[in-house]
Amino acid sequence: PNDTNRSCMDFASTEFKIVAAIRAASAVVSLVLSLIAIVINVVSQKYVFQLHRMVLYFSISGVLTGITKALNRVDYFVENSDTKNFCIASGFMDEYGSWTGLLSGFAIGCTLFSDVLGRENSSKCIDRFWILLIFVFPLSFNWIPFIDLTYGQSADWPWCTMRILLEDCNTFTLALVFNNVIWFVPSILLGAAVTILYIMTVVIVIRKRGEWDLSHDPLVRKKKKKMVKELAFVLLLVLGYLLVSSLSTILRIVQLLGGKAFPLWIIHAICTPLIPGLVSLLMTVENDICKKATPSTCCAFRKKNAVAEYVLKPAVEGSGTIPRALPPSVPV
Repeated sequence: PNDTNRSCMDFASTEFKIVAAIRAASAVVSLVLSLIAIVINVVSQKYVFQLHRMVLYFSISGVLTGITKALNRVDYFVENSDTKNFCIASGFMDEYGSWTGLLSGFAIGCTLFSDVLGRENSSKCIDRFWILLIFVFPLSFNWIPFIDLTYGQSADWPWCTMRILLEDCNTFTLALVFNNVIWFVPSILLGAAVTILYIMTVVIVIRKRGEWDLSHDPLVRKKKKKMVKELAFVLLLVLGYLLVSSLSTILRIVQLLGGKAFPLWIIHAICTPLIPGLVSLLMTVENDICKKATPSTCCAFRKKNAVAEYVLKPAVEGSGTIPRALPPSVPV
């Protein structure tokens, strides 16, 4: 039972170490990428916009998961009360970090959906709601697996998590129930809801593109076209994140079917820790909606039926030209 290099998935000792080491290394890279994304977001003051605040929360989640997964190695789990408690705490933080990432992805989707509808979605109340939902709400149920110490080393996973299988490879029924009720089933449902939300957003954009193209306001046309391009980019990133998040579920299914799937474990060890940091950095760098506009300009742009003022440029005497209307001098 004390051999930390064995697995109920029949891993060889070397394979077990490889999976754990790859996951830790990938988590370190993700941690660095998330920190870079936070620095860029704060220094460039992108966080003044609602969408970028959601990306900032996603980056903070990436830092939490990066630290946890980098330290969450089965090597820490030995017959010592201090290291055993460390593994239990690490399992809890891994669960909490996963939920903050999923909920912040949901927040990004809701913000994009609201932007496409042209509704104002930036206020202190809304910000507080998202902060409470992303960072406080998971605490209301992530403590439950502390009952009967269901957090810890699972004999089938090379890191600390909910102990579905014990050291003797018998099923830990209570942990299995907690794992499905607290993580797998809700995360699948929320992931499906986020996917539907993004599909609805895309459908609305497709329907409105014709209206935007007919707009007489060149500022509106330019910004809306830019929004379409960036929406597609963010959509691919978030859907990629959701797909990678489902790898744990796929591995559980493979496990229940009695399969080994070592290559799938390698993919899981690389992608699951890395994706949060990579996605947060890409969204911070590439997502430039209203990037060069002032906050007031951005809010004015979002207002429904907003009408831009035009400046009449006088004709040059003797040039034979006629006066023409120019759009206002708004940075774009």
